[in-house]
Amino acid sequence: MPAEQSARIAWLYAEFQGRDGVIDEAWRAGPGSAEGIYSRASSTHSRAAGEVHASFVGERSFTSSRGFPVNAGSLSVLSAEGSVAGIYSVNTGGGGISHRTRNGPLPPGVYRVSNHRPDRTRAGMAYDGVGFSFDLDPFGDTVVFGRTLFRIHPDGGNPGTNGCLGIREPAARLRQAEEQILDL
Repeated sequence: MPAEQSARIAWLYAEFQGRDGVIDEAWRAGPGSAEGIYSRASSTHSRAAGEVHASFVGERSFTSSRGFPVNAGSLSVLSAEGSVAGIYSVNTGGGGISHRTRNGPLPPGVYRVSNHRPDRTRAGMAYDGVGFSFDLDPFGDTVVFGRTLFRIHPDGGNPGTNGCLGIREPAARLRQAEEQILDL
């Protein structure tokens, strides 16, 4: 199933599970949400517009040091040929009660990668001596509940993010992820 359809199904499932705006334990313990991640907007880029190049799938949850849910899962980055180039451990959320609230997990949906920032040193965007970030811009019908500033970056500090996709891997794997995402 295409990532965009998976994201919509996950979104509907979350809506029915969390009628009060809070995703209940059954949802958090389940497969999580799928996000489609499109390539950067570039006139010189060789990939087709609208083609999904990476996806995040939440696989489990845990409670952050701040007492809020963190969705943990895998970010799969695809090569130009469409095969899986890398799979990385990722956390999202931990600073808010749900994906609808500030600092909660990334809302389910489809995002475009843009604006690479290398050599980040901010504590939450660097891990194991490696820091970078990419913007995640909501795309299509993705609903973000007025939230902004979504990113992909290393998950530094305590595990979890303020709504970004935080890659929690050793330095060499973080550098590999940065290069692969840059190539999207």
